Amino acid sequence: MKTDKKAVIIDLYSDEPSGLGVPPFIGTYPRYVYGALKLLGYTTYYITIDDIRLWKDYNFKPNRLKKSEKTKKDIINLTINSNVVNKILEKAKLIVVNCGFHTPGKYLTAKPGSLKEIEFIKHYKSNKVLIGPMAYGIGSSYIGGRSSNKEQQLIKEIFDEPNPNFLDIENYNKVAKYAVAGAELISQLRWNYVICEIELGRGCTRPIGCSFCTEPIKHRLEFRLKSDIIKELRALKKEGIKAIRFGKQSDFYSYLITKNKNNHEEIEKLLRSSSKIGFDVIHIDNVDPRSVISEKGIKITKSIVKYCSDGNIASFGVESFDEHVIKLNNLNTTPEITMKAIRIINKYGKNYGKRGLPKFLPGINILLGLIGETKQTLDINFNYLKKILDQGLWIRRINIRQVVGFKGTRYHSLKGWKYIKKNKKYYYRFIRDVRVNIDHQMLMNMFPKGHKIRDVVIEIKEGSKKFGRNIGGYPIIIGVDDKSDQLIIGKRYNVEVVGHELRSLVGRVI
Repeated sequence: MKTDKKAVIIDLYSDEPSGLGVPPFIGTYPRYVYGALKLLGYTTYYITIDDIRLWKDYNFKPNRLKKSEKTKKDIINLTINSNVVNKILEKAKLIVVNCGFHTPGKYLTAKPGSLKEIEFIKHYKSNKVLIGPMAYGIGSSYIGGRSSNKEQQLIKEIFDEPNPNFLDIENYNKVAKYAVAGAELISQLRWNYVICEIELGRGCTRPIGCSFCTEPIKHRLEFRLKSDIIKELRALKKEGIKAIRFGKQSDFYSYLITKNKNNHEEIEKLLRSSSKIGFDVIHIDNVDPRSVISEKGIKITKSIVKYCSDGNIASFGVESFDEHVIKLNNLNTTPEITMKAIRIINKYGKNYGKRGLPKFLPGINILLGLIGETKQTLDINFNYLKKILDQGLWIRRINIRQVVGFKGTRYHSLKGWKYIKKNKKYYYRFIRDVRVNIDHQMLMNMFPKGHKIRDVVIEIKEGSKKFGRNIGGYPIIIGVDDKSDQLIIGKRYNVEVVGHELRSLVGRVI
């Protein structure tokens, strides 16, 4: 049955502390809205910023890459609607735009979009709504956490309303239906592969959060029902999804902690049920080190190793090893707790899985510019990272970035960015020291020469080199020489490690 209720979701992508929506990850915001609109009887089209660039910048005709050229990251992630984007937008009664970057990173196969790129949609007569992290009005990390006058002016000019709770997508009772119906969005993607970000809950388990954190500003502590999540997973599997990540929550180990103090049993049931659905890859993301060190935490760690895929990472929001900084910013762990949590996860997760990846390892997040930071803070951070390395422990990756002072946080109210101005001259050397003296050796320990890694997806081309990764969260990048241009983008290969860069591997196809 045809309907004149036509809607378009434009995805500029999103990245926030508890949730990733940058390809190959498809986030929750567009899927929930798609599901809500479907239940309201809309015919809904999903398009990416890459689709719009293909139209606006390439006139629907990207040139075929020459051997010496690089993959065009701005038009990799196309949909089945890419050749008719202009017609779809003209006929739409409703245009919903997803956008927002609170913790942006470097993306191998994506170029996030900006409001400026879609400013032209203001001329359409349709109703226009902004969703995603930007809709909360607390600013963008691209401009230091501030919501600039220019950004606000664009929002006013383009949209009828910014609404992070559009169609009640923050109501978990409604999300139960939206998430299942929204799985249909997957059928419109033409990506090399897709990882679905799965939401377990929102908010923080602590009454007072870290000085810089936006999660307590946006949400109270709340969890989705396990039965609702499993229904969503089954719907996604039916649409062909083979990889998921439980990444949209502040601490995976705390799932359902408010309803069952023995929540390790609930987590074990969730992971067991998820594995029975038949996904190729099941990963998690954010973890509070404090949750790992208890007997209950050890049981959760064992369940993760048992039911999840290799290459899995527990992202620890350590932020700093300086106890003075920890106290002033109310950080959620201490050096002693962090070291104990690292040892526990190494004990159970250090062995290699079927793809040749460690089954489950910690990842460390370090923030520069926290309240109370001094030059000595950087030395303390480096010394603890060196201690981890010297003790033979493995951490899969170390993320280092500058803190962003979003409106409404204590960091913002105290104008914490003055510490960045004071100490920025020391940052380059610190980061370089970590990359050269910690990361590089850690990679050589984890992936020695001759080590074999299976199912590496070749994703981009840069001249005579091609780069690939395993499917999952925070996969290691592997560069392969391909002077004869034989390796096919999107195809999987088995690779042998032949060398190491600071944060990536050099391999050869076997």
